[in-house]
Amino acid sequence: MTIFLVFRRAGERVNRDGQQSKVVRMRSKVPILTMLLLILASSLFGGQLTNDDIEFRKKVYANKTGDRLPYRLFVPLGYDANQKYPLLLWLHGGDGRGSDNVRQLNGGNQLGTHFWAGKEVQLKFPMFVLLPQCPSGDNWSDPDLNQPTKWLELTIGALADVEKEFSIDPDRVYLAGQSTWAGWEFGLLCRRIRANGRRR
Repeated sequence: MTIFLVFRRAGERVNRDGQQSKVVRMRSKVPILTMLLLILASSLFGGQLTNDDIEFRKKVYANKTGDRLPYRLFVPLGYDANQKYPLLLWLHGGDGRGSDNVRQLNGGNQLGTHFWAGKEVQLKFPMFVLLPQCPSGDNWSDPDLNQPTKWLELTIGALADVEKEFSIDPDRVYLAGQSTWAGWEFGLLCRRIRANGRRR
């Protein structure tokens, strides 16, 4: 949609019949800058800006070889770098898979992801919520080989980045999620974290 705004100075002009007519400057009740910003925001976001886009920061972790993992991060309101915060790592179920950095928030995962970031919980227990996204057709782990996939390895890298950027309490990093194969991910991730010496 294209909108043209035309402005003319007040004064007189001559029409086709040779008669003079007044050109009146129109004044808007809404400041023009505000109108332009609204139009620009609507164009940039396609009218699709949601509460999730505001509450859960969109981020992408990239390792040294260029592999990328989309994830969302909820930062507690009133975050204070002088205070240590717990962090919840949420591994989505099968419906959350993709590359849009959206489906892990809903796609059957909304109850879990939004519960921890809800106002009532955050008022009592302010915490970070980390929500990585595994691609379609892939899993967090390979149950047959009892090995983590690349996406679980990237998740550990994303967690390390968040711990560097924010004041996270290393003794209060929690793991939760949902899926028919959740047990595999939990066990493998805990084992991997211990192997890296990042948890006692």
